[in-house]
Amino acid sequence: MSVLLSSLLARSAIKPSLIDNNRLKISSVVVVQGDFGAGSAQIVIITGFEEDGKNGRTTIDYIDIDGDSRWAYLDQIKSVVTY
Repeated sequence: MSVLLSSLLARSAIKPSLIDNNRLKISSVVVVQGDFGAGSAQIVIITGFEEDGKNGRTTIDYIDIDGDSRWAYLDQIKSVVTY
């Protein structure tokens, strides 16, 4: 985990148990655990929301640090930097 990420998490991030999914919006800055929770944590900006028709769960769309479009389930959000 990068020094910047560690610093942001320690100082200002809202922890998972306190995340209000109803307040998340496009442009919210969150920390996402990629690869269905098995990957590294990344600070990302939410670019959209989708419903996973197969599983009936809400997902977020975001751009990763390599510039690739990705998605994640809401439970992969580990903290919120800003709503």
